[in-house]
Amino acid sequence: MAMTTRDKLRMRIGDSNIPYVFTDDELDYILADYEGTTEKITVLQSAIIAFNILLANASKLFNYKEASSSVNKSDIFNHIKDMITVLSKELVTESGSNSPLVKKRTTKYDEEPYNEDFCEESTTDLTRNMEGGL
Repeated sequence: MAMTTRDKLRMRIGDSNIPYVFTDDELDYILADYEGTTEKITVLQSAIIAFNILLANASKLFNYKEASSSVNKSDIFNHIKDMITVLSKELVTESGSNSPLVKKRTTKYDEEPYNEDFCEESTTDLTRNMEGGL
């Protein structure tokens, strides 16, 4: 059976043991929002986003020590940051871009031709709002 894009993302982030960290719906949402030019770029971008979500949760962890025992849970934060760095470098290499996240968002105002009705020149005199005039 061929692996789905979601399965590949789960493999990249190490989320292969049940119960999963991310639900199928959560991974599908990430994959849809960061669709790249190739499946590999989509998986890499989505893995970086998934690790950023985990990083936000890991930032709440702290170290503690009792008697002769200690637990360094804040190390998890550093390990996740390291994974983001590794994936970002791989994404830059794969995409040929200088930026790890290559998704570009545009709005209707970025497209040509500009809507002249929307972008008409203002005739309002704003100098009345300035103290002492111009």
